[in-house]
Amino acid sequence: MNYRKIINVFLILSLGITLSACSLNLSMKKSQPLGIFVSYDKGSKWVSKTELLNIGETRAFFNSSQITFLKLDPNDSKTIYAGTLEHGLFYSLDKGDSWQRTLISKGVINDVAIDPKDSCTIYALVSNVLYKSTDCARKWKDTYTESGKSLKTIDIDPFNTQMVYIGISDGRLLRSSDGGYQWSVLKSFDSSVNQVLINPKDSKKIYIGLKSNGIYKSDDNGGNWRDITESIKEVEKDVEVMPRGVKSFRAMTLDSSKEDSIIYASQYGLFISDNGGNSWRALKLLSKSNAVDIYGLAINPNNSQEIYYSTLNAFYRSIDGGKEWISVKFPSQNLIYSILIDKDSGSNIFTGLREIKK
Repeated sequence: MNYRKIINVFLILSLGITLSACSLNLSMKKSQPLGIFVSYDKGSKWVSKTELLNIGETRAFFNSSQITFLKLDPNDSKTIYAGTLEHGLFYSLDKGDSWQRTLISKGVINDVAIDPKDSCTIYALVSNVLYKSTDCARKWKDTYTESGKSLKTIDIDPFNTQMVYIGISDGRLLRSSDGGYQWSVLKSFDSSVNQVLINPKDSKKIYIGLKSNGIYKSDDNGGNWRDITESIKEVEKDVEVMPRGVKSFRAMTLDSSKEDSIIYASQYGLFISDNGGNSWRALKLLSKSNAVDIYGLAINPNNSQEIYYSTLNAFYRSIDGGKEWISVKFPSQNLIYSILIDKDSGSNIFTGLREIKK
């Protein structure tokens, strides 16, 4: 029995004792369900997957939780992490069939990163604090605090896992070379750093998504940076211009089947680059440019022709690389904020929901 299994046997026993005494009240109180929905057939049918692990008779669910992100353990495709606005960090070791909870009452869970070489080493950004666990989420230690600012995004160098990057709401990009204990400013941008992505095939290539200034990329571990969204142009009256809304960042994801391919969601719409941002092509969507906000974005890791994205009131799928789109029916009217595709089976789609702000 490995270390992770031993720890989780302990957690299950502890959870059973706790829940036999009192029920964890995270069940739905609203007319429209939240939490996590899963489809096992590419979106034809959906089922809520929010039941907490328990060995007693008491059952508890987190179907009123608002999800901030969904992430897979890079070492174990059965392990999924789900951050929430108000109920801590949930994680499942069985592809969502049951869930456990940690970092309760700490704040908004903005992001997590799992060490690509050690699943028991986990980093969590909770509001303005970085927490680190080295024992599979049993215990956490706060290793960095940012006064008055939000820690937005985190990623780990897959080849040198002591090298960790954090993006902050004031535009600073931090780097640690000792596993998250000491930090220095690598670069200061003029907009909130909302996403950091490191190319898993070449960790010298780092992408930074800025809230209101597009995507910057470094090809040399952060030594030099360039705005790769500057190359997105369209022709108006025989003149090349940057389309309105291109710089308003929404999300980005890498195509793992290629060396350096990225999909970018902006206020304008979706773009794909197959050469690391040197050139782009716009995807023709069902909605008009600048007409909707894109929230969730995912690509099938086993078939890069399958792309998914969500807007305020809709969920879309393409099976031909974005040439044609279909609208996918969904059982809740709440916002699909995060999309995750199972890397073992591209038919399995996980979605995390948030309330629609009125």
